Amino acid sequence: MAEFRHGERTVAICDVEGVLCAVQGECPHQNGPLGQGNVIDGVLVCPWHAWEFHCDGDELDKYRVEERGGEIFVELPDHAGTA
Repeated sequence: MAEFRHGERTVAICDVEGVLCAVQGECPHQNGPLGQGNVIDGVLVCPWHAWEFHCDGDELDKYRVEERGGEIFVELPDHAGTA
């Protein structure tokens, strides 16, 4: 797990059995830091209240992500304030 901020947006990067996934970084429950949670069997668990989100589900906003030359690139929407 990892997280980064870009402007007002926080993005969580998950590794699900070797496949990278980038999702919104705040839990929709109470804005817990999802990038500080754990991924268990493809499920991202919020560290604050243990809410669970499937990394390949529709519960969280997702972003295109790829690894190139050892660096991770995430494609974010152009409009600010949308996660």
